[in-house]
Amino acid sequence: MGGISGSTLARVGHEGDQRQRRFDTSGHLIRSYVANPLVVRPLGTVEAFVPVEDTRGGSGANFIVEWAGEGPTTEPLIEAVMIGSSGTQGYSFVSRGKAANVLQPAR
Repeated sequence: MGGISGSTLARVGHEGDQRQRRFDTSGHLIRSYVANPLVVRPLGTVEAFVPVEDTRGGSGANFIVEWAGEGPTTEPLIEAVMIGSSGTQGYSFVSRGKAANVLQPAR
């Protein structure tokens, strides 16, 4: 065994408020990664690291990332990056997030 392994959720390129929550395979909340909304400037990044030893999520763990902004708001780029190693072999992959629901602000 060697190296650092785990996964990181990164969110890039959107100006506005943002929250990140992680859920297990059954849909139960495991952890909120951002207690209060934070402002992320264009091309800024927010990360949430999950160590490989943290198996609480099961095989179908999910992150839900909420975002909002004033005025016209673009959808942020959200990606999960998994990096690990076994013996002398390393592996990595990226999974791009998708918008599950888009809410319009109340008028």
